[in-house]
Amino acid sequence: TLTNQFEAMSPITVQVNLSERSYPILLSANALNVDNPAWQQTWSTIQPIQHAVVLYDANVASTSNSLSNILRTHKLRVDAIEIPSGESSKSPSESIRLWNALLESK
Repeated sequence: TLTNQFEAMSPITVQVNLSERSYPILLSANALNVDNPAWQQTWSTIQPIQHAVVLYDANVASTSNSLSNILRTHKLRVDAIEIPSGESSKSPSESIRLWNALLESK
């Protein structure tokens, strides 16, 4: 199945190059497994951050909780902001709400 093929793939790291604001994105079937060598390598490249904001779709709340808990084990302050599912969340008012939530999380 496609799921089995994805799980068998090696993790992929995509580097977003923004000078001093560069960061990696880890794509992996088990990306949230802290024993995953790709996670450990990615984590070592983003140190020494102290605060993370997790933006997540309401349909994946349990995954965002897992990620938030993992980040907290690394002594990060974590704020999670839920984005409503569906097309209605792609609106100027939702964008303003998200920007305000990000500002409040500083």
